Amino acid sequence: MGSLNKSELLSITSTKSAIYTWLHIGAAGHSKRQTQRIVLTNVMVSVTAILSLLHAIMFALYDFDQLKWIIAFLLFIGTVILATPFLNKKNPYLGSIYNLSLWLSYGCSLMFIFGSASGVYFYFLAGAASAILIMGIYQNLLSILSITLQISLFIYFDQTTIPAAEFLHLEPYFYTVVHFLSILSFMFFIFCMIYYAFYQAQLAEDALEREHEHSEKLLANMLPAVARQEFFQ
Repeated sequence: MGSLNKSELLSITSTKSAIYTWLHIGAAGHSKRQTQRIVLTNVMVSVTAILSLLHAIMFALYDFDQLKWIIAFLLFIGTVILATPFLNKKNPYLGSIYNLSLWLSYGCSLMFIFGSASGVYFYFLAGAASAILIMGIYQNLLSILSITLQISLFIYFDQTTIPAAEFLHLEPYFYTVVHFLSILSFMFFIFCMIYYAFYQAQLAEDALEREHEHSEKLLANMLPAVARQEFFQ
């Protein structure tokens, strides 16, 4: 009962293959470290698109008429940010600059729409943490700029009281819910980035172990039986 049939296993394998292919768009032909940086950027892009869609659905269910333009904005950002992996094909830094520009526009726009009470500024902390993780793999000036900008924006919005846009007439509990969701989104964002980073590290470790076992087998076949026994002892 707990086992999967052949079609279910095939479906899972196909899904994993599709996710792997998507996350590695634009990574071909680069060094290992550059590839890891691009893949993590693609993870960030994918999570941003998912969160934008989820927020758009939530806002539509709450008050579509009043929030329709904000919903359209969320769907727009969630769609155009998916172009990042394809820009990485042309130049890995072009994709990163495009992604960072959209992310900053996304966060700042939502802050000035919903105000400080929404807690949207936590998105900048998530972006900074992601940039730190990416910089830990592949150090470059763009990562440093991203970290500096986003931490500065987080501190600024955290210390500054910004009212919600005048055209919004929402219940106070709406902002409380959005604030709570912003924190959850921040945690989900970081979880996805760290999980995939550890997943890549595990793949690298497994590959190293396989290479070590292969080298031992080759060495064992090359040495005489007596020397082989003494060597491995």
